[in-house]
Amino acid sequence: MRVLLISVCVLTLAVERGLAEQPTHEVVSWCEDGRVSVHAHRVPRGDVVRAIARSSGATLRGEPKDDGPVVTNFERVPIVEGLVRVLGDQDFALVYRKNGTLGEIRLYGGPPAPAPSLSSEARDLLELIDRHPQIPISGKVGEVLGRPSASLRELLGIAMENADAATREDAMRIFLGTIDDDADIVSAVTSVDEDVWAEWVQSTAGDNARAFLAQVATLARSAPLRTRAANLLFRYVDVAR
Repeated sequence: MRVLLISVCVLTLAVERGLAEQPTHEVVSWCEDGRVSVHAHRVPRGDVVRAIARSSGATLRGEPKDDGPVVTNFERVPIVEGLVRVLGDQDFALVYRKNGTLGEIRLYGGPPAPAPSLSSEARDLLELIDRHPQIPISGKVGEVLGRPSASLRELLGIAMENADAATREDAMRIFLGTIDDDADIVSAVTSVDEDVWAEWVQSTAGDNARAFLAQVATLARSAPLRTRAANLLFRYVDVAR
C-alpha cells in the first residue's frame, strides 16, 4: 500500500541531562493514515511527545508526569498506540479539527499548569472534576481514546471539539450523565457564586463555553444545573450583542 509521507521530523539532540555521554538521537515520522514511527534512545519523554506533536501539526497541551529517558522503537503504529508506548499509564486525549486532522494532544496528570487568574473557589471546582474516577466508555468515544475509560475532562474535550457529530453527542451524554449522578459536583456547581461558575466554565470549556452552557441548559437532568447554565448563557449572549 502506498503511503504518502506528510512530514518527517528528524532531530539529533546532544543533550547530556545526566542520561549518557553519547549524543541522543530521535526520529519521528508522521504519515497520512495517522500512523507514527519513533526511534528514540534515552530521549526525555517530553521531547519525544513534543516531536510527535510538531510532526503531526498538533498543539501539545500539558506535560508528561514523568520526563525520564525513553528507549523505544516502533514503526507505523496508530497515533494512540504510539503515545501509549511513550507515555505509559498517563491519561491523554486527541482532539481533532472539523476537517478530521489532529488538532491537539492533551496530557493529563502531569505538572499542574499555573492558573493565577482563577479564584480559589474556581480551582476547587476544577479539582473536584479532576478527582472524579475514570468513567467506563465504549463505542465512538472509546475509539477516539483507544481505551475503555475516560476522565471528565477528556469527555468534555471530545464533546466540544471532535470532528464527528455523533461522537461529540455521545461524549456529552456520558459527561452530563456522570455529572448528574454525582451529588457532590451538582451541589458544588449550583451553590457557588455565579462569577465563580463562570470562571469554571471558561477554564473548562474555553472558546466552546457558550456551546457547553447551551447543552447543559437543555440536556442536564438536574433542574438546578439547567437553570444555572441557562442564566450564565444569557450573559454570554449579552456580551455577543
